[in-house]
Amino acid sequence: MSPEDIRLQAAIDGLNNFFERHLESRSRALGENLANAAILKSAMEYSLFSGGKRFRPQVAFLTAELLEMAPERVVAHAAAVELVHTYSLIHDDLPCMDDDTFRRGVYTNHILYGEDKALLAGDALLTEAFDVLATHYSYAPEIGLELTRLLSEAAGFTGMIAGQIADLDLARREHQGSVEKILAMHSRKTGALIRYAAEGTAVVARASKSEQEKIGQFGTQLGLAFQIADDLLDYAPNCVEKNGLPYVLGVKKSRELLLKVTNDCKRILEQYGARAKGLLKIVENNCLRDH
Repeated sequence: MSPEDIRLQAAIDGLNNFFERHLESRSRALGENLANAAILKSAMEYSLFSGGKRFRPQVAFLTAELLEMAPERVVAHAAAVELVHTYSLIHDDLPCMDDDTFRRGVYTNHILYGEDKALLAGDALLTEAFDVLATHYSYAPEIGLELTRLLSEAAGFTGMIAGQIADLDLARREHQGSVEKILAMHSRKTGALIRYAAEGTAVVARASKSEQEKIGQFGTQLGLAFQIADDLLDYAPNCVEKNGLPYVLGVKKSRELLLKVTNDCKRILEQYGARAKGLLKIVENNCLRDH
């Protein structure tokens, strides 16, 4: 790594540490005066602090850097998106969905806590996300209201949940469907929250509507690139459950598409010059994940 890469990585690591401290402080305050909350809190914390990459909060913080805004102004927004993401993973692993036993190398939430408590832990994390926004941005209700609208859209009927329905439909068929259907699913199930992480930061910065849209477009492209890289990492030619883009498009063409979407991200960032160096690093690192 070059000296500049080392400095950038140290800065990103510092933001991650700042974010972890915020989440831990928020978590400690949960359920302090609520009877019988210990097991629910334990289930929530188990998944929230299970070693995730914190990719979405990184996008929020580095977009704040792009807009020359202090990370403290977006930490609640970053926490909200991570709470929603964590809820989605708990529910995604349930027997009625993917029925997974392991997540990030450890047992999934429902294996340790049971389906009932895992379901409620996910529900609680989702609800907590909106409390975070309402509480933290009470000083600027118009910001809190717009973040709530965008997060509801990203997580809800036309966003992540729509993507999950499409994923379930494709998984239960004998074929994966068209490339277009898979990309549409990815843009909702994965891309919507990543777009929110970027676009919501522009809302906190009170950026113009045109700039919010431009940053949102960057988030959409980054979300697609992130999921294509995931599909390539998960690809196994002899896998019985042939889920993912490489099974339909092939590995070579999937990598070509990943490079194209990555370059689309870079083109959007070019106009921001040095302020985009942090986002540019995670865009480039994502493109290299399957190599």
